[in-house]
Amino acid sequence: MSEIKVDNKVIRQVARDVDKAGNNNKVIDGSEVSIFADKLEAKGVTNAKSIISSYNSNRLYYENLFSQNGATSDNSPEYEIYAQLNNNSFLKSNKSNKKDAKMIAEGIRDAVNGWFFGGGTDDTKLKRMVDTITKDNVLAVLDESYDEDETLMHSIIDDVDQDDMDDYGKTIITALVDAAMARSIDISDIVSMDENGNYTVGNGVSGAKFGESATDKDYVEAVVNALKERIETSMDTITNQDKAKEDPKTALSLLARQVDSAANGGNGNGQLDGEEVASFKALCSKLGIIVNDILSSISNKTKESGSLTDEEQAVKDLFSGETNFNTVAEESKMIADTTAGIYQSIEDEDEDKLKKYLTSETINADNVEKILSELDKKDGYNGKIGEKFDDAFGDDAESYLNIIISALYSKAEKENVDVSDIVRPSKDTFVTPDGENALDSDYANKVISDLRSRIKDELGE
Repeated sequence: MSEIKVDNKVIRQVARDVDKAGNNNKVIDGSEVSIFADKLEAKGVTNAKSIISSYNSNRLYYENLFSQNGATSDNSPEYEIYAQLNNNSFLKSNKSNKKDAKMIAEGIRDAVNGWFFGGGTDDTKLKRMVDTITKDNVLAVLDESYDEDETLMHSIIDDVDQDDMDDYGKTIITALVDAAMARSIDISDIVSMDENGNYTVGNGVSGAKFGESATDKDYVEAVVNALKERIETSMDTITNQDKAKEDPKTALSLLARQVDSAANGGNGNGQLDGEEVASFKALCSKLGIIVNDILSSISNKTKESGSLTDEEQAVKDLFSGETNFNTVAEESKMIADTTAGIYQSIEDEDEDKLKKYLTSETINADNVEKILSELDKKDGYNGKIGEKFDDAFGDDAESYLNIIISALYSKAEKENVDVSDIVRPSKDTFVTPDGENALDSDYANKVISDLRSRIKDELGE
């Protein structure tokens, strides 16, 4: 950071004067930028033009840092200059958020304690304070110390009924979801919105049941913590060289999404193209990732049939022209949700939920192996899917096993893999070569296992 011997107040006054004489829209933009730089240099900021050029050329890089570090324009005169160039800069929102967060946390504490000791919760004040939580201040609010042995979220949960928790929880979760979207961070595995506009628990929340209400008092704190952690971890990954090198796939994917985002001037088509490519490479270089060198390495390894590093594979995926961020994310979410839904339905013996996640539309030849592979990872499920269905649903299990075996059989047919010595279709069901019911729990495990093995062997997977 350069040494600028000019007070922040002077920079703000220069900006006000320039904007007032220009388009008077409370930000330095258009032709005002060069005038702003000239006037700053006249005030003694000798490198004003280079400071402004650096920020305008690398806004995403700087804003990622400001978001991650909670920086404000008060931190330095240089930051004050940046703040005058961008009304939406985190430098501005962070500045007000620190004050807001303290006020909100104190207000919630007072509301929970009531009008006087032992007087119960001041519900009106509590609602008024929670309703001031937004995407801009929610992270700071949750960071505020509350009481030594109690978090802010836990204090609310302990003090309200479920109806009020649905209201407060939705407000806080919405603020976190909006904060993630503002940073192009995918949180679709943590919460989803149902047809009624309420949040449900995703498959990526430890300690909460998939598909249940995210504002349930038993789960809401786990959901809030998962959202907050995802945002902070993601931002750390794309502002820290060591973290980016540890997890290049996540870092590069996040940077690509940010560059492609319409909010950041991209075209939002789910791919890196046009001017986005140069912006992406510039962002990567700030993390010590030189994309052109990686592309050259990929080209050489392709010629020599060499194996790619994680970093190289991530770059190859982004520049192959075949990867669409949006499509890949949607497919991945569908597979994860289907897997989690099937697993939770079996564990809860909930056939109504199972009917939502296990259908011929959700499981097909293209995704059945991915879903079964994910189920294999669940304790006690590997090679025993037939038994699990039978234990949970009895005779009804056969209709669901039929969907799985049908998808595997379709995959075999699609890939011209002969499985006639394993299973054969028979009207609306399947039988073994000996004529036994392939959907019976005594046979289903082996049939599914043999089909998967045969397909993998034939396809060399």
